[in-house]
Amino acid sequence: MQKNLKNALLVLLAASIAFGCAKKGDEDEEDSGDEITAVKVEKIAKTSLHDYFTTNGNIKVRNSLEIYSAVNGLLTGVFVRLGQKVSKGEEIALVDPSVNGGNYALYRLTAPVSGTILSTPPAVGSMVTSERKIVLMGNLSDLQIVSYVPERYYARLKTGLKATIKVEAYGDREFDAEIKEISPVIDEESRTCEVTLSLAKKNSEIVAGMFAEVAIILESFDNVYSVPEDCVLSKDGEDFVYKVTENTAELCKVEIGNVYDHRRIITQGLCEGDFVITEGYETVADGGIVNVVFGSVYESH
Repeated sequence: MQKNLKNALLVLLAASIAFGCAKKGDEDEEDSGDEITAVKVEKIAKTSLHDYFTTNGNIKVRNSLEIYSAVNGLLTGVFVRLGQKVSKGEEIALVDPSVNGGNYALYRLTAPVSGTILSTPPAVGSMVTSERKIVLMGNLSDLQIVSYVPERYYARLKTGLKATIKVEAYGDREFDAEIKEISPVIDEESRTCEVTLSLAKKNSEIVAGMFAEVAIILESFDNVYSVPEDCVLSKDGEDFVYKVTENTAELCKVEIGNVYDHRRIITQGLCEGDFVITEGYETVADGGIVNVVFGSVYESH
């Protein structure tokens, strides 16, 4: 009886050990599968990069004319307003030069040229002098952008450099421009140089008085490969990126150039159409399985 009980216990123990081993074997088999990492990639294509800096500027009329009264007196009439177009000879204002009880003929101020009124004239009843400007006139079809460039960029400035401008009215929309004039002196107080740009094409949407964000392109690099600078990894003095080939991460040695606009130029190691991991590269390993969740092609600006 005891012998039979002992045998039964041995059978149960053996079965328990066998079941435990089988379960552990199943878990080991599950754990042995490759871990799949989600990554974001960018498709490599030749693009253009620009070495540029940004500054601010004001949209102004290139040629403007300040209009003054030839006599001192009381402004008794104003016939123009800001933004009004006037023709040569058109009456702008009346000035009464009468003083100390004397009576003098009214002085009629007329436009010496045709153009647009660019400033608000003084109010009727104001005292004016021959040294006080009545209005500013100009030709709105000939605009310029006046900007002030930090001294550190002065040596790289030259006429003909391309630029883009943005104005608040049109958000991120860009308008092409180029440098026309560079001041030969640096302002001692602001440590800046005055630079004048013109629009590449006349555009009625851009008007005098607008504030502009100016990006001046110092140098362009055409037909180059580039990647976001953060995805270039350095190890033992060499540089690498992770490529994706058939859902497998591959550590790829590359030769690099300079960084422009947060992108690193790649001179060797990548080909047209390669997919480079731009997000998730921190958690992948060479030869690891990846799941590409997004693909894009960088477009230069």
